[in-house]
Amino acid sequence: MLENITALVQARFGSSRLPGKVLKKIGRYTILERVVKNILLTRCIKEVIVITSTSKDDNKIVDLCKKKKLNILGDL
Repeated sequence: MLENITALVQARFGSSRLPGKVLKKIGRYTILERVVKNILLTRCIKEVIVITSTSKDDNKIVDLCKKKKLNILGDL
């Protein structure tokens, strides 16, 4: 069984239908935090990396990832 898989989660702030969707809260956690936590519940996933752009709009995602100590790629 595979045990050292890294999952990549694409997140961006811009959206035409619901801007900022990944940072909307459901209860105590943002949607992005819930996605990462749920992926890590899988036994074969060792690490999750959030991928975003270097756009100014995505700075909020970068800030959240730094605050919550989530791995991020696309850091400014």
